[in-house]
Amino acid sequence: MLLTQFGRLDVLVNNAAVLGNIHDHDVRRAALHRKLELELTGKLYAMRHMKCQWNAWKQIGPKRMVEAFLPLLQSSQSPSIVNASSLVGKLEVPHGAKGWPLAYAISKASLNAYTRILAKKLPSFKVICVYPGYVKTDMGHNIGLLTPEEGAESPVRLALLPDDGPSGLFFSQKEVSSFE
Repeated sequence: MLLTQFGRLDVLVNNAAVLGNIHDHDVRRAALHRKLELELTGKLYAMRHMKCQWNAWKQIGPKRMVEAFLPLLQSSQSPSIVNASSLVGKLEVPHGAKGWPLAYAISKASLNAYTRILAKKLPSFKVICVYPGYVKTDMGHNIGLLTPEEGAESPVRLALLPDDGPSGLFFSQKEVSSFE
């Protein structure tokens, strides 16, 4: 439909994530029944009833989205890709951002790296990574600080920056930040 109606795509916003935890009743039953324990970094932990999905990167699919829409983006005179990330995906996780599931952090760190790779691979594109703020979403049990409309402000503003605007950078809301 985009191809026939518009012939191009100017902006692609990747805004998806998974927590990476799914309830696994079989693992819980086995742990309770057999009292299994795992040794992790020298400490013993009881096997948890949650199982981490390590393929979270494949599930959220930003790479698949870029690949699917690349021909339409290449038809644009000012293509932009904006990836919604998180402070949890930074190499040096800020104190207040700790406690998120590992698969979520890995998926966001992968997205941050993919942003930098795309910016180098597609120099005529504007490719940006942005932490929009802590937004009230179902995934976060609606306890965020920003409404979805407020959370959309930074990604939209960055997507509409001039063609000679920044690329390959991480933004924390409206300010350039480091990936570390």
